[in-house]
Amino acid sequence: MTFKKVTNFVLIPQTFRAAIDSLDIGKGYLLPETWRQGRTAYGGLTAALTLAAAHQSESAQLPPLRSAQVSFIAPAIEVMTFQPVELRKGKSVVTMNVDCFSGDTLAARSSFVFARDRDSQIHHAFHHQPDVKSPTECPAIPEQGQKLMPDFARHFDIRPAGGSLPLSGAVNPELLAWARHRDADQVHPEVALLGLADCLPPAAFTAYTTPAPISSVNWSLDFIAPVSANGWFLLRSFSRQAGNGYSSQEMEIWDESGNLVSIGRQLVAIF
Repeated sequence: MTFKKVTNFVLIPQTFRAAIDSLDIGKGYLLPETWRQGRTAYGGLTAALTLAAAHQSESAQLPPLRSAQVSFIAPAIEVMTFQPVELRKGKSVVTMNVDCFSGDTLAARSSFVFARDRDSQIHHAFHHQPDVKSPTECPAIPEQGQKLMPDFARHFDIRPAGGSLPLSGAVNPELLAWARHRDADQVHPEVALLGLADCLPPAAFTAYTTPAPISSVNWSLDFIAPVSANGWFLLRSFSRQAGNGYSSQEMEIWDESGNLVSIGRQLVAIF
């Protein structure tokens, strides 16, 4: 592992679009309070910045993103720097790693697989969008509820659409909500989706009755269909198993037209 010392840094701007637009892999970035999740960076922003860094690398002309795997290794609390590395470039597939450092500590490592469309002999889809109301029919989170949300969540418009509520002692540990960026105009669509995809709390949080620490350990997402930077997305997460300090959850993302655009899994540390 190598670390390139960066002495010049800038404060990450307040909006998501400005944060992505200001990224320069030759500089460091200091996180403002509005992008924190507890003491560390919001994981979705960290993941989005690593993907944006991949697009700034020597392999800038990348095929569509097919898979992302993000390991959250240490809290991102100091100046953040990003180092992309191309692992292999084939005829159809490009594989890259991007390391995010916090100071001189490795805070996160993202592995991305980019791949062009290819002809295939089979086609099937065994999935159905949950039966929910449209985002405009779902009420916004009331002001009292917003006060309980982490600072970063205010960058998104989140509207519960079903499932269970956080801290409700739920038997069915499922979160279901429409969400969209408040400002993602002209952001690369895949970067925007990665930044949005983790904006809900872990699904296991619905089973709690009082607040407790909870944090992502690693996260994988497969990108199923093309996406847009703006608009509403239906996010679903379900804690398939919880115990011994960890929860394993399944995740799905649907667009407004009912297309499944991403499938994921996440390991979450619970206390």
